[in-house]
Amino acid sequence: MERYFDGNLDKLFSECHVINPSKKSRTRLMNTRSSAQDLPCQICYLNYPNTYFTGLECGHKFCMQCWGDYLTTKIIEEGMGQTISCPAHSCDILVDDNTVMRLITESKVKLKYQHLITNSFVECNRLLKWCPAPDCHHVVKVQYPDAKPVRCTCGRQFCFNCGENWHDPVKCKVCHN
Repeated sequence: MERYFDGNLDKLFSECHVINPSKKSRTRLMNTRSSAQDLPCQICYLNYPNTYFTGLECGHKFCMQCWGDYLTTKIIEEGMGQTISCPAHSCDILVDDNTVMRLITESKVKLKYQHLITNSFVECNRLLKWCPAPDCHHVVKVQYPDAKPVRCTCGRQFCFNCGENWHDPVKCKVCHN
């Protein structure tokens, strides 16, 4: 990736919506304020002590309650996982997994988030497929992504290429027409 961006690390991190870890964080500078001083949350506008705020490397800080509500909405209602960005207007810095897991308190939301992340990983990996059997939550892994029969640990055999029942000698395209 560095080669694609011609060694321009700032552009690389910007395109990936990640703060360059080698740059000094503004979040640390914000923490120098007195923790006894109450500050308004920029989402709910309620005043809280500085210790009740948390933020990302972009420096935007919000109260823990607003963070939890924001993340819960993104995960449960919008089905977002890896692409949750900072709640600040026009900030596209992504929220990392550790931050999400730290700020979410409800176990059902954590479970949904983990499912979304896992699903995203499986969908993006051409060597992995979810088993199409109803009520099966297993993933099948192959060495090469070919149109060939695979068998899940649940016993279901299917075509790895299209996910349908094995249909040899018929090609996937013909099978679905």
